[in-house]
Amino acid sequence: MKKCAIVCCSDGRTETEHDSIELLKNKLICLDLECTKSKYIFKTENSCNSASPRERASVLNDLFRKNTDFIFDISGGNTSNELLPYLDYNAIGASSSVLWGYSDLTTIINAVYTIVGKASVFFQIKNIVGKSSFLQTERFSRFLNKSDNSLFDIDYKMISGNKMQGIVVGGNIRCFLKLAGTRYFPDLSGKLLLIEGFHTDEAELRTYLNQLYQLRAFDKLNGVIIGNFTKLDNSDRSSLASMLLYELISDRLPVAKTFDIGHAHDSKAIVIGKELSLHS
Repeated sequence: MKKCAIVCCSDGRTETEHDSIELLKNKLICLDLECTKSKYIFKTENSCNSASPRERASVLNDLFRKNTDFIFDISGGNTSNELLPYLDYNAIGASSSVLWGYSDLTTIINAVYTIVGKASVFFQIKNIVGKSSFLQTERFSRFLNKSDNSLFDIDYKMISGNKMQGIVVGGNIRCFLKLAGTRYFPDLSGKLLLIEGFHTDEAELRTYLNQLYQLRAFDKLNGVIIGNFTKLDNSDRSSLASMLLYELISDRLPVAKTFDIGHAHDSKAIVIGKELSLHS
């Protein structure tokens, strides 16, 4: 039986989420996974976190050392980059464990790839008990049973160029840019950059894209994958990201748009740190 663990590396969860987290654990058990839960999940009094960065990192390190098959982070927010100096990258690189997370876990996922070349899955496992629970449970179950790849099979449209190929990096654009200027920021040469966002508005998106431009990211990449920008896409401004990109990039850089990767309850998964090929 494969083993999994539920962890919270970023902001602590509130007690109002207790029942849904227990429901998640029980559902994972029903899917024939042996499931444990970190003791650091919920916010402590007078703090946004469940424990110190060193304590949260120690849980993650221990799970990698034990070769826990699936490490599912259920958090988001702002503070996962606190863990980066305390992670045991040698143990992580030698482990068969795979980290799953999204949003603020973008920092850890990309740091792990940058330091030891290890891939992780950009996906929120809580989706299997969310508003699209039936659909997401079916996809995840099929992944576990190796019956199909629907969890990772994204629909997309090439909106510039007709193909792109490279190792995927990135994730949540705001959280990805926390790594800029640090040793954890990936080499973007020949990569495909995934960008998505939840509350991102036009002003924030302009800021983030211009920071990437000033980092000369668009001169190095093989392509950009625009994921779901929830706030903008829900207000019929789904073309804004591509329009702002065109102000900054040369025509040679391929761009793809997908609504399947992001913060939506029915979002699919994508592997960060693995090669991907997209074409029209």
